[in-house]
Amino acid sequence: MNIIEKLREIILDAGIEKPISKETNFVNDLGFDSLDMVDMVFKIEDIFEFSIRDADIKNMNTVGEIANYIEMKMS
Repeated sequence: MNIIEKLREIILDAGIEKPISKETNFVNDLGFDSLDMVDMVFKIEDIFEFSIRDADIKNMNTVGEIANYIEMKMS
C-alpha cells in the first residue's frame, strides 16, 4: 500500500469521507482543526515508526506535503 492510500485510511478513520488526493488541504478541504491534526500525527508516527517535529507539521497543509515528508523520513 502506498503512502497516499495509508493517509486516506487514517483520514477515513477520523470519520471524514471525502475524496482525497495529493492536493487535498487538511483545513480547507477536510475541515481539520488542530486536534484532528495532532491525532493524525500520532497515527502516522505509530504506523511509520518515526517522530514528526511540531515545527515540521506546521508547514504541511496538504496530503501530498505529508506524503513527501514521510517518504523523506523513510529513505
